[in-house]
Amino acid sequence: MLFLPIVFVLNFFLVLFIPDYINNINKLKNIDDTMYPTLLVKYLKENIDYRDNKFFNEYNFGSYLLFNDIPVFIDSRADLYMKEFNKFDGDDILTDYQNIYYNFDEISKKYQFNYYILYKDNKLNILIDKAYNYNKLYEDDYFILWEVK
Repeated sequence: MLFLPIVFVLNFFLVLFIPDYINNINKLKNIDDTMYPTLLVKYLKENIDYRDNKFFNEYNFGSYLLFNDIPVFIDSRADLYMKEFNKFDGDDILTDYQNIYYNFDEISKKYQFNYYILYKDNKLNILIDKAYNYNKLYEDDYFILWEVK
């Protein structure tokens, strides 16, 4: 006998609160646009043959690019980019990534990047912006996409 009133009360609360709960879930953003280039990825997929190009990207959002089937230079699995796991002679990819500010031309030539995906506040943007052989294809509040001419 006690079972039926308890079931009734639980169903009442479910009917009362579930729609509000679902609306709150739908309002939540799953991906932080300040940390991951969500809009830039949308632009890439709509405007560029991203599967047949080489991208320089920053370490922090490489996994997001991989999740979207965009080839990356580096991502958060840093150990895979060390000399033991890649086919490049000399320094490993992780070291090259860390040294790109000091050896930009040499590292860019070594990997033959077609595009650079960067945080807008990255110092590398200053180097690229001053060079003559780059086009800014995309820019939002947090990210920039540069194309090598």
